[in-house]
Amino acid sequence: MRVLIFGGLGFIGSNLAKRLAEKGYEVYIAHRGFSSGYREKLASIVSRYASLTMYSDPRDPILSIKPNIIYNLVGRYFGSEREIIDSNLGFAERLSKALEGYSDYKLIHISAATIVGPKGDVIYEEEKHLVGIEPRGVFDESKAEAERIIASRIKSWVIVRPVLVYGAYNAHPEWVKLLGIVRRGIAPLMRARVSAIEVGELSEILVRALELDREYFFATECEPYWLSDFVEAISQIYGA
Repeated sequence: MRVLIFGGLGFIGSNLAKRLAEKGYEVYIAHRGFSSGYREKLASIVSRYASLTMYSDPRDPILSIKPNIIYNLVGRYFGSEREIIDSNLGFAERLSKALEGYSDYKLIHISAATIVGPKGDVIYEEEKHLVGIEPRGVFDESKAEAERIIASRIKSWVIVRPVLVYGAYNAHPEWVKLLGIVRRGIAPLMRARVSAIEVGELSEILVRALELDREYFFATECEPYWLSDFVEAISQIYGA
């Protein structure tokens, strides 16, 4: 089966491509060029497991590759308000339009666990999709609206809402900040808890999501970490 991943030149996409290839899928990564040395490095790694294809209109790789499965990993947490909205919501709109008239596929869409309520609160899965949620801020609001578009316009979909993701190839700004905290010796003072999931486990969940249809769920490890212990463990992994 052919799999097309949008937003695959990131650390989640890199790990997902590897996992899919190991399971025998024919994997393609749609990208818009290498905006940084980090993405160029990831491209060299991902190309071991997937074919890379450049695009400007998402409909082009859809029509040329004719995938059975599509993953949308496109998203942004940092940046200007306009950049965040365009990445999280704008691309979901463009992708849904690009899929008009295309059939026999399933879309796996990455969202975020925080869309259901204020950060720091206990998260509960709503009984009816998006009913009663309280997204706060441009990131969560744009992610929630993207879910609404996917669920209303796409016939066969699964929405996965991960918590904080850690693991191989992660160079996201929040990780740089965490490592900076370690180097300044602040981590032992941090007594908050954080829910997280390792990227390999998330990749396996994203593969298993193919067995579902029109469902949404959170992706997290069973127990939250003390933030101080979590940051210290990550610092050892990265040699901080």
